[in-house]
Amino acid sequence: MPRRTKEDAAKTRQSMLIAARSVFSRKGYATTTLEEIAQEAGLTRGAIYWHFGSKAELYLALLDEYSGKGGEIIQAAAAQGGTLVEILGRVFTRMLEAIETDLALREVMEISLFKT
Repeated sequence: MPRRTKEDAAKTRQSMLIAARSVFSRKGYATTTLEEIAQEAGLTRGAIYWHFGSKAELYLALLDEYSGKGGEIIQAAAAQGGTLVEILGRVFTRMLEAIETDLALREVMEISLFKT
């Protein structure tokens, strides 16, 4: 059997995060099992444990992956300068635009706010 590369491992990890986002979005965090996430990703539970020590660790990795998008929006809005009110207005407007156009970001926000 050929040895897996770092690129293969990264792709597997990404497919787990996508599967977790999908299942958490449908069922919520509490009622989702690692078995369901593994099935959604076409993998085994063991593969998930290889990358993530627990369901909680997988969930936190999912949040971490998407929290960077919010940080980028805030940095870009602040870089344009202006008063605090102007910067906050840009942040809120751009966050709403991102939530509207980015399904994955919207799902992660819904999971973290309403399904955990």
